[in-house]
Amino acid sequence: MPISARWRRLDALPPPRGRDAEPGVYELSDERKRVVYIGQSAKDVPNRIRQHLGKNPCITETAVYWRSRYSRVPRSEEAALLAEYLQ
Repeated sequence: MPISARWRRLDALPPPRGRDAEPGVYELSDERKRVVYIGQSAKDVPNRIRQHLGKNPCITETAVYWRSRYSRVPRSEEAALLAEYLQ
């Protein structure tokens, strides 16, 4: 099942949450809100997104929006999202 959270602009990522950080899965999309990347973080989703933006120029040039969902097992949910996306 795709993430049902609303899309948020990447330029409005919240600051790192420190002790309040939560694991989860996330999607990045282009300006038309088409998914261009699916990922997961075992600790802090916004911080993980920042890491991708800093290291991957393809994502930085394409991604405009993000959305996420809390997950106790983000790696497993990431695999499910990827499988669904590929279908």
